[in-house]
Amino acid sequence: MNNNGSWSGGCIGLAVLLAMMLVLFRWLVTDGLIILLLIALFVVGYVIVQMSKSQKAAQDLAEGHMKQKEKIALRLAAELGGYITAAEIAVHSEMTLDEAAQILDRLKSQGVCTLRIADNGTYVYQFESLLNDRQKRQSERI
Repeated sequence: MNNNGSWSGGCIGLAVLLAMMLVLFRWLVTDGLIILLLIALFVVGYVIVQMSKSQKAAQDLAEGHMKQKEKIALRLAAELGGYITAAEIAVHSEMTLDEAAQILDRLKSQGVCTLRIADNGTYVYQFESLLNDRQKRQSERI
């Protein structure tokens, strides 16, 4: 009797487990799959938004650094009479020579300065819009 009871109890447990699996399968095939897909879409959308926010923050930070470096280059060009080289920016700031050259090339592409070449082949950037006090006073009215 004891063996018979445990056998029937095991069969009942297996039948209950199979019935629960069948109910779960039916739910997944009908409403459950749609719900799981919606949850997955929500998670994917959330991840995409977070990645986009972090990329935007990194771009904003890089643009802020670039603008700060441009201001340094402009200030130094003004102090040096409107003519400057990448080496001078590197000497008078925390920028490397490559960074200084990139900033000057960027300013040139924006039309802020023009490129000249010295007799020894050095690139000299001329900032025509940077005037000293005498030049400003001698400017004509329009």
